Amino acid sequence: MKFRALAVAIAVCCGFLLCLLGMAVAGMTDINGHWAQAEIEKWLTDGLIAGYPDGQFKPDQEITRAEFVALVNRAFKKQSENATSGFSDVKPSDWFYHEVVCAKAAGYISGYPDGTFKPYNAITRQEAAVVLTKLLGLTPETGSAVEPFTDYDSIAQWAV
Repeated sequence: MKFRALAVAIAVCCGFLLCLLGMAVAGMTDINGHWAQAEIEKWLTDGLIAGYPDGQFKPDQEITRAEFVALVNRAFKKQSENATSGFSDVKPSDWFYHEVVCAKAAGYISGYPDGTFKPYNAITRQEAAVVLTKLLGLTPETGSAVEPFTDYDSIAQWAV
């Protein structure tokens, strides 16, 4: 009998949480009709991303470096305990502190030479490519692989 009551309580809690998640997805009216709406809704439902406290998602806004590492950590299930950031601009009181700590411990971010992470800067395509290359264990392509692109000579040396 106690087991049945516990099972019912768990089922009710899970149902309540799913309703809250559905309400959160439904509350993001700024994604309605957006070209990425279906994927955004899936990522929201899967817990990979979250909207802003004001109830918006801002789908056309650039993604910051802090937001990107949060997404990557969730997608690749990167977690770390007892690590510290070591970045002068990432404090324990920041919402992204744990995400940056995990990313650094996982070895896919290293920050800038001046000891900063610049969490509020938009992540560049070069930075995102380097992160994904490290995460997936890929070998960066050089030479003829990138030469067909007319802007290949603008790729920073650290991103090659």
